[in-house]
Amino acid sequence: MSESENSDIENVAEAALSILIPQKSTDAGANISTLKRHGGWHSTFAAEGYVENSMENKKEIANLILRKKELAAEKEKQ
Repeated sequence: MSESENSDIENVAEAALSILIPQKSTDAGANISTLKRHGGWHSTFAAEGYVENSMENKKEIANLILRKKELAAEKEKQ
């Protein structure tokens, strides 16, 4: 494998980790300050994106939707 190909693989791996680590950290409950510190970000913009897209946040939204549907179904029965 050439030096250029090794460099390309390293760049892809680094980029993948720069996305995966904040995602997994947020899913595990990391807050914005922790994400900013570990991601080396000064702005909260990037960290907020990971929080908004975290699996836990998606689960909360899904549960709210399901609960709303359950309440609507109960109301229809009455």
